[in-house]
Parts: sequence; structure tokens; C-alpha cells
Amino acid sequence: MGSFAIIMPVFNKMDYLNQAIDSVINQTLDFRENIELIIINDGSTDNSSLICKQYKERYPNHIKYVETDNNGPGAARNLGCKMVSEHSDYIGFLDADDTLELNALEKVDHFFSEYPVDLAILPIKYVDSKGVIKEHALNYRFRKGDRIINILEEYSAIHYYAGGVFIKKKLYENNQFSFVTSISYWEDALSFNRYLIENNDYGVVTDTAYYYRREDNGHSLVDESWGNMARFNLLDNGYKKLIDLSLAKFGTVIPYIQYLLVYHIKLYLYKKNSKIFMTSLNEEEREKFIVSFINIIRYV
Repeated sequence: MGSFAIIMPVFNKMDYLNQAIDSVINQTLDFRENIELIIINDGSTDNSSLICKQYKERYPNHIKYVETDNNGPGAARNLGCKMVSEHSDYIGFLDADDTLELNALEKVDHFFSEYPVDLAILPIKYVDSKGVIKEHALNYRFRKGDRIINILEEYSAIHYYAGGVFIKKKLYENNQFSFVTSISYWEDALSFNRYLIENNDYGVVTDTAYYYRREDNGHSLVDESWGNMARFNLLDNGYKKLIDLSLAKFGTVIPYIQYLLVYHIKLYLYKKNSKIFMTSLNEEEREKFIVSFINIIRYV
């Protein structure tokens, strides 16, 4: 039976924090025997700190808790990786407003014991404010059961969330996997796919789930980002980075990266998103964005 370190960055998620932490504590895999929870409070200004400290007091030997300035989720996750205990075999990532299916770690443990791969993911299910659950569009990847996906063979099997990703600890120890800290949005997608360009394979774990919260009130991180300059910088600092990595590795932009870019860049064309985004830019920025957008499209 393997042991897990679950890393949770927290920034102003007091309304959902209990549910997230409880989904780790109540796993079918014994929490006290097989799990450590590492919470990085990334500069929260609400009562997240109080909630975290209460859990830390309750489970002093199984929860690690630190407070940092608001350095972003990538830096928080990297710090969490540095804090993983020697006895932990696997590292998993959970956002503070999301939850794990209670059998998730047991399923991941079984998967890694059966399949020769160092990184695996869970199916993602969206949960809205009313508790309605919907399947993610990319969950078709899980219909064939537990398996290993090779991105050179299944170019449409893209992935870009940190939540629900599990790695063998050796990947971090050997500097094969870490999170990008130079961007504050899409850093998980860039980090995950930077790894895949080099290694090509990842596993899919079925019969469990990662529950991703999507708010209807405009307060989800993804929705808010359309008015953020992070979206403006993403073309050069995110999309172009993956293009350059693929060119360096393969001499071309592989179909997997092309598919990933089209899947995301089309969001800029949605009326709701483009209206918010374009009105947040001045004339010079809009012109620069159009040039960058065209340069990205050239590769797909």
C-alpha cells in the first residue's frame, strides 16, 4: 500500500475549505496511516487561516501548514512538494474549493501498482453552486478503463488541470516535474504539458472522480481571469512556450499541442469572453494581442 502527500494551495476559499480537507481525511485509504495533507495558505485575507489551523491542531502529525505571501498557485505547489515527507510515495494536487471522490487515493494506489507510468489523472466532474454535477467534455478518455495514454498516438487526449493529477514522488526529486511560477494563470497546463512533451505518457484512473467547483456568480478563478492581464500575457508566456518546447523536442508542433492550443485559443473568440477581454486592453495592447494571436494560429 502506497503513501500519499496531498498538496493544497489556499487563497480565500473559506466557504469550501472544510469540504476539500474532509475529502482527504475521509478517504477509504486510511488517513492516519497512508496520507499527509500539506496546506499552503498563499496570502489569504479571509478566515481560511483559522480553518486550516483548526485542522492542523486536530491532526498535528498528518497535516502540515504554512503561510506565505500571495506568490501564486505554482509557487505554492512547489513549496508543498519540498515539504513532502520521505515516507510518501506519491504526490497529488487538490485545489481548496474542490474535492476528491472518497475512493480516489485507493484507486490511484492500485493504478500505480499495475501500470508502468509516473503520472496519472482522475476524471473531472464539474459541480455548480446548486450541487449539480456535470461531466467534463474530456472524460471520454476514461471510457476504456484504466490505461496509459500516449499523446503521440492520441493527440486529442489533452489535459491541462493540476487538480486530480498524481505523480510519483521521484519525478519532483529528479527535477522532472515542477510548476511554472512565471505566470499566474494556466501555469498548471504549461507545467503538465511541459512534462508530457518530454515523456509522452500519462495514466487515466477510472471509477473515481475529482470534483471541480464552477460558480454561477462570476467568482470562479477561470471566469474572473478574462478581465485580467494574465490572459493578455498567456499567448506569449504560455501558448508560445509550448510551441517552442515542441519545436525543440520534435522539430515540429506535434498534433497534441496543436489540439490543445485550438481547444483553448477558441475561448478568446467567444462573445462573452472577448468583450470582457478586449475592453480591458488599451489600443496598443489590442494591436499587440492581435499580432501574437496570429503568430500562434500559424502553428495550428
